[in-house]
Amino acid sequence: MFLIIVGCLLLLSSPVLLGFSRKAGKDAEALQRTGTTPVPRLDALRRTTGDAAFRQRTAVSGVVEPPPAPLVSHLSEVPCAWYRFEVHERYLKKVPGPSYKNMFTELVAEHSSSDRITIRDDHNGRITVELDGLADSRPEGAELAYRQEETEPPATYGIQARPATHDGERCGYEYREWVVHPGQRVHVLGEARGRDGALVIGKPSDGSKFLVAIGTREDLQEKRAGERRASIGCFVVLVAVGVALIAAGVVL
Repeated sequence: MFLIIVGCLLLLSSPVLLGFSRKAGKDAEALQRTGTTPVPRLDALRRTTGDAAFRQRTAVSGVVEPPPAPLVSHLSEVPCAWYRFEVHERYLKKVPGPSYKNMFTELVAEHSSSDRITIRDDHNGRITVELDGLADSRPEGAELAYRQEETEPPATYGIQARPATHDGERCGYEYREWVVHPGQRVHVLGEARGRDGALVIGKPSDGSKFLVAIGTREDLQEKRAGERRASIGCFVVLVAVGVALIAAGVVL
């Protein structure tokens, strides 16, 4: 009976992997379908059309420019073009069932140095990338420069945290910080538009795919293809094991 239950649980969880595979496939399709446009050409279109009317779904690629003033990340203390940190409070709480406690976390503090970065493409055009609306609130592939589990509260590091809402037993904090460095290549898939007389690219107004990632377009296409293959492979293995366990449970 135990084998049948485990097999059924594996089969029930397997569609999640298909969801990951479909998402990776859609991302790869969007990357393939949306060509990279030189920034000077986009800026010329903006000037001709005007800020209010200019909207273009496109992709741009370039290297990150240094910030206007020197910037040092808060926790890892490294020079960078952009950083973001998060503080998660770790706590123990009883769950239904066996008499033991599970570990949970709650986000109690977060901060980004800016909501934008500037990149320069291979045609010497500069464009501001607006980061609002990104999944996980950071560019994909940003370097995880700091990750520590500490008992000291955020105030020790000069961080103002909001009160936690959980009713569990606090047992420490997890600090994480991501950084983007000047000179790193970035690929952006989004909507180019005019703002205050300047060219920017950000989250599309129609809700279509928005991506800011460290690396080239080719790097991202290869990564998505690998994610899709891995998801499908894991799905096949999960289904096979689930069926085998159910069959074994029936026989035994």
